[in-house]
Amino acid sequence: MMLTRALKVLAFCFLAIDGHSFQPPEIVSKDGKLDVTLTVDMVLSLNGTRNAPGYNGNPIGPTIRIKPGDTLSVTLINNLEPSSDYDHELHEFVYDRNSEKVNDVNVSIVYNRLTAVGSVYNSLYGYWGQNFMNLHFHGAMFDPKIEDTREVVDGGKSKTYKFEIPEDQPPGLFWYHNHVHGTSQYSVMSGLYGFLVVEGTEQDITSVPEIADSTEVFLMLAETSLNKETKRVDPFIPIVMKFDWEHVTNGNLGQDTTFTFRKGERVLFRAVSASVEPAKYVSIDEHMLVSVAHDGYPARSIEESDTITIDSGSRLEFMTKFDKPGIYTMRLAPWNIGITGSDACGAAFDIPAPTCVSFDVERIIAKIIVEDIEVDTPEKALPQQLPDYHPFLNKLAAQSSNGVRTVTIEQAFTPPIFQIPFNESVQAKYGGVPTGFGLNGRLFTPYHSDGNIDAGTCETWEVSTNTPSVGHTFHVHSVPFLVTHVNGEEKTPFWRDTMAVNINITIHICFPRHDGDIMVHCHMPSHQDIGSAIYYTVVPKDIVKKNATTDSVSSSTYYPYLSYGMRGLVVFSMLWLGSEL
Repeated sequence: MMLTRALKVLAFCFLAIDGHSFQPPEIVSKDGKLDVTLTVDMVLSLNGTRNAPGYNGNPIGPTIRIKPGDTLSVTLINNLEPSSDYDHELHEFVYDRNSEKVNDVNVSIVYNRLTAVGSVYNSLYGYWGQNFMNLHFHGAMFDPKIEDTREVVDGGKSKTYKFEIPEDQPPGLFWYHNHVHGTSQYSVMSGLYGFLVVEGTEQDITSVPEIADSTEVFLMLAETSLNKETKRVDPFIPIVMKFDWEHVTNGNLGQDTTFTFRKGERVLFRAVSASVEPAKYVSIDEHMLVSVAHDGYPARSIEESDTITIDSGSRLEFMTKFDKPGIYTMRLAPWNIGITGSDACGAAFDIPAPTCVSFDVERIIAKIIVEDIEVDTPEKALPQQLPDYHPFLNKLAAQSSNGVRTVTIEQAFTPPIFQIPFNESVQAKYGGVPTGFGLNGRLFTPYHSDGNIDAGTCETWEVSTNTPSVGHTFHVHSVPFLVTHVNGEEKTPFWRDTMAVNINITIHICFPRHDGDIMVHCHMPSHQDIGSAIYYTVVPKDIVKKNATTDSVSSSTYYPYLSYGMRGLVVFSMLWLGSEL
């Protein structure tokens, strides 16, 4: 079964005559080891219209396939130009571990690319750090001390990440991407991502016969926005009146992506949303879709739907069977925050246009051609049953909770913007109220910890947001979590590592393996980049460690280096204002 699947994958990747669009090359572990080299270079892609950093000369990185018990070594080589002295000076200021600076407002302003009043798109010190690189292995239970995303690899430098994959690592579909804070939008719009697959156990969904014999198709779903003259990536897609962005599938324009299948062929689509902001609503003309895994974990029930939803940073594996020859379109439906029509757009943004929300347009993910050639086994159906969760996850689910912790994803419009200084004269001068995103009442800074957690314990987290019409995508590094309630409604518990939060969710979360700083953040890069992240510190049980920081906020005057003044404010283009108006 596995051999048949491997041959299908090889044919799909490399036989151009098969008519399939680009699938990333694969690197597979052998004899318990896998050494991977990822080089970062400027890559020309999208029919020559985009010149942006990418891995190994491609617009998407290679797919990494490993098994529990493997040793994985990934060497990141940054071939870009070294960053400027200005970038280094800002970097050294932000990453100074001096305890007095942990709550310094200047660190927040520089780190989150903000103006002095909390807004973006014309940040006070420029959009710096674009050539800094690192790696986050999203969804994998890897040691956070090894993949510390505060470490950066500058142009001309390299770093090796080495992980011993535990024998009880649950299998699943994960992904890796650049995670230098403040440049997340730029990174996903450039193509700095790739798939990571842990496989080879009974809990792997591909152990199900109907899935093992299907055709495997990887889908990395993203966006890009380009400066047509320079071919460089515009690092932001504002939520208002920005319609010239492009949908990107596996590093290709969606409208240029084609998949060809045969009549009766069953296909497993393994999709990642590397989205700047919204959830992705995916459909295929005249076909029902069956979700079989979320964030790599087997679905709890098998249900058909004409549309499936993939939140930013999430993974969804779904299947369909192409029974009828023809040409079909895989579509990305419009996304809106409740503002549509001239009256609503005029009231919200003073733009009386029929459509004013940037993502409120349909896009094409791919064209699908179903040939009138019968597959060898057309009678085979889609799966009727999926594996149980991995025993390691069931063990965590049964572990008692140490207590309840509250985590709040917040948006602020009123002064102060979390810890950013603000006064009425600023509002009068610039004619509007700035906005900011944060977690637990503050903007992200690299060395603030919001509390300690004993290693080996579990907690109940109440996660909520004060912007229900906007929503967020909640992600925790290095550990999954068990969702028990959504918007106050009790659910049959299910595992995730990335989850939409429209009002609130309740999760059971355990920290069984690693100590160190665990990052928690909104995985919409447009929110994360401007402060919607925080750390918790996991400490060994036998160590009583006092927080290195306090809850007090410094209101000191701006750091001397940063005092040359404001470059001007473009108010945060009324982003995410739907719930406030």
